[in-house]
Amino acid sequence: AEGIFDGKSIFRFKNISGEYFTAAAFGMHLGVKMIETQSIFPSTLLKGNENQNFNHIIVYNHFGSDYHSIVLLSKC
Repeated sequence: AEGIFDGKSIFRFKNISGEYFTAAAFGMHLGVKMIETQSIFPSTLLKGNENQNFNHIIVYNHFGSDYHSIVLLSKC
């Protein structure tokens, strides 16, 4: 079955920020910068294409096994 994220790039941010309660804020900041500049930070690319336009970015964060957050960032 084809998933909704097939063919989409996947980025990570905790390899830069580390693990802490408010790491999602760092992920949101990184996502906003990617949308604003239409460029990536090479060390964040986990899978996919680095040469693409970003109109929407989903930031998913989990801390431990109890705390999860999902934020949708969209280009205005």
